[in-house]
Amino acid sequence: MTTIEPLLFIPIVAVALVQSVFGVGVLLFGTPILIVMGYDYPTVLATLLPISIGISLSQIARDARSVDVHFIRGILLWTVPCIVLFLIVALRAGQSFGLLIAALLLLFALKNQWPALRVAIDRTARFERTWLVCIGVMHGLTNLGGSLLSMRVQQMNHGKEVARATIAAAYVLFAAFQLATLTITRPESRAQLGNSLIYAAAGVAVYLFANEFIFKRISNQGYAKAFNGFLLCSGLLVALKSI
Repeated sequence: MTTIEPLLFIPIVAVALVQSVFGVGVLLFGTPILIVMGYDYPTVLATLLPISIGISLSQIARDARSVDVHFIRGILLWTVPCIVLFLIVALRAGQSFGLLIAALLLLFALKNQWPALRVAIDRTARFERTWLVCIGVMHGLTNLGGSLLSMRVQQMNHGKEVARATIAAAYVLFAAFQLATLTITRPESRAQLGNSLIYAAAGVAVYLFANEFIFKRISNQGYAKAFNGFLLCSGLLVALKSI
């Protein structure tokens, strides 16, 4: 894909709206949508990564002081190296672990319905490094690690500003290292990046709208409930994509 495709703006606007509110969405939802539309994995990455970076940087610019710096240090140390390594594996092998991610998402979204399940999941919070490594492996292999990232951040019980800003900061690192790895291992993908900047500009415009008219009007309690719904929908979509 070397020219602007107007039809692509429809899914891009939709997934940008989700990421503008929850911190993830462009890669999580955009990846399966574009693959279903017929684009190969390298093209999907070259298209979506600049959009994700643009929205995430806009979110950080507004809420930089809300970022959980300790968590981001762990992301840089444990998650990013796994993303780079397993992205190279994915570009060569094309394997998917989507069903595993879907199962985890659905369990997490439904945990409040079963106290025993909630206790079991909450106990995993102590295994910080294991979480960070798993996020990196899954994101490198499938581009869907944002779902696990969202689960981990929600376990920390942050307010909506801290949760979104922390996820956005992690996502900038994810996408920046993915983009660098892609352009080094697949030089032909560089031709797509110019077009992707136009899509990224559209994504940032969506963020500016969503932040003002949606995010700011949601209470912390309402945001937590909406986030559970988001994880449930994410799990269902990832499951459908992986079948």
